[in-house]
Amino acid sequence: MSAPDLFLSKLHSQLSSPSLLHSTALTYNTSPTPPTKFPYAYSLCHSPTPSERTFGIQLMDELISEGYEYEEDCMYGKCVAQYLNNDFGSARRTVEGILRYNPENGRAKEIWEVLRIKGEEKERRENVAIGTGVVAVGVGVVVGLVGIFMGKKR
Repeated sequence: MSAPDLFLSKLHSQLSSPSLLHSTALTYNTSPTPPTKFPYAYSLCHSPTPSERTFGIQLMDELISEGYEYEEDCMYGKCVAQYLNNDFGSARRTVEGILRYNPENGRAKEIWEVLRIKGEEKERRENVAIGTGVVAVGVGVVVGLVGIFMGKKR
């Protein structure tokens, strides 16, 4: 199993349960403060539902802009949601922000490495697609030239 697959498997084992989402939402809606917003946003970022993860990202951004003291944890939760939503470019920018702030953050190092591998895999796929396209064009040109020369011989 590749590093990205292992990481994704690990994240899937940590997805929020509906009861956790419900209880954190209830607590936050009863008393909307940063200390209640963070667990709710974190639960949303780990939700199995993409739209809930997107809302979690929005809440994490609000916490960060409000100067919430656990900004690094907000950024990590946001990064996980971006990764799970297949927004690898945003996830990479977010995790690089964490690593600029704290280069020793083990969770951030792990997700950065997974994103690096994902980027390399994407680049390889794009190179193969470009190579295949070039070969297809080359074959088309050769077939066209053969057709032209065959037509002139008649």
